[in-house]
Amino acid sequence: MELQLEFNCKKSCCIAFGARYNDCHTSLQLGAQLLRWNSTVKYFGIVFSAGISLNVDTDVISRTFYAACNGIYSRTSGLTDLTKLHLMESYCLPLLTYALGALNLTSRQCNALNVCWYSVYRRVFGFHRWESVKCFICGLGKLNFLHIHMQSVLRFFKKLYFSSNSVLEVLSKVSCNQKYCQQFLNEVDVALDQCKWHIDKCLLRHFSDVAFT
Repeated sequence: MELQLEFNCKKSCCIAFGARYNDCHTSLQLGAQLLRWNSTVKYFGIVFSAGISLNVDTDVISRTFYAACNGIYSRTSGLTDLTKLHLMESYCLPLLTYALGALNLTSRQCNALNVCWYSVYRRVFGFHRWESVKCFICGLGKLNFLHIHMQSVLRFFKKLYFSSNSVLEVLSKVSCNQKYCQQFLNEVDVALDQCKWHIDKCLLRHFSDVAFT
């Protein structure tokens, strides 16, 4: 049975992944039109770039995030620092965390996005670039991006594993190491609490070294 779908070649493109992704130059035809090869493609708001593996272009996320932060900061000169932070958390942080649980980010990418979030605290609270804000964030009872990322991944995986959709449930079980899968799921709530535990630990360890004004 024919689906009778019509593809718009102007909105379609080709992108290559794998060891020989640079060798893909052969023109592909869809109907009577040729498809172009792109080095990046946007899918549901996430930009993927061609490479040996499926890569997320976090540079696009960073630029969008900084643009939103500058827009808010330029219009909040008369507000308190905590109000500015609340606005950043409400309107800018979601740009960093969009689909975060489903993305396979490298350590370098996570650290780069963590720097983006640190820059908000430095600018809002008047820290210099060379000053660490890690303990300050803990003192406010907040999470840095690395722990926000941890939360998102664990929550996404838990929802996927216990999904009512049998296909998603099977895929999640197959993708997980069977030896440790059930143990991991039994401890997932504990793992989520590690973020709060990290705050308490850092606060107790560094509180005497942090001056709040």
